[in-house]
Amino acid sequence: MLTAMTTLLFQKSQQRLLLASFYVVINTAHLLLFNNLDGSGYYVMSAIFDLLVIMSVSAIHIPQTISLQKLCIISIIANFAGWIMWLFYLDPAAYNAVFIAIYIYAIVILTSRDKSDVGDSSEFSGGVIFLSDSHSVIKGVFKHKGEV
Repeated sequence: MLTAMTTLLFQKSQQRLLLASFYVVINTAHLLLFNNLDGSGYYVMSAIFDLLVIMSVSAIHIPQTISLQKLCIISIIANFAGWIMWLFYLDPAAYNAVFIAIYIYAIVILTSRDKSDVGDSSEFSGGVIFLSDSHSVIKGVFKHKGEV
C-alpha cells in the first residue's frame, strides 16, 4: 500500500491527484480498519469499499477514472472468489497473487499518461532539463524550435 501512496507524488493535474487520493485513502482506510476481521466481514467490507471508490471517483472525468472503476469491479469479483475460498478452507495464495496484480495495475493506471499528458512534463537528458512548450517562462528564453 505504501507503493500505491507514492503514486500521489506523480500526478500531473488536480483531477489525477484527486482520483489517486480517493483510491489510496479509501484502500488504506479499509486496510487499517478491517484487516483483522474474519473472512465474511473482511470480504464484504472490501467489496463495499470498492463500491465506495467507484462512486467517489465517478465525477472525475479523465480516462483513468473508467480504468480504475473497472479495476474495482474486478476487485469485487476477486473478493467474492476469496470469500468462497475462505468458506471452503482453500489456500489463499491465488487470492493474494490476484490482489498483488490488482494493486500493480492500479499503480499503472494512476501513473499512466494519456493524450492530454503528452508534452506536459520535463525530460532529463544528458544533464540538461528540457521543459515542454507549456512552460511559458522558459519558452521566451530558449527558442530551440523543437531541436534538442
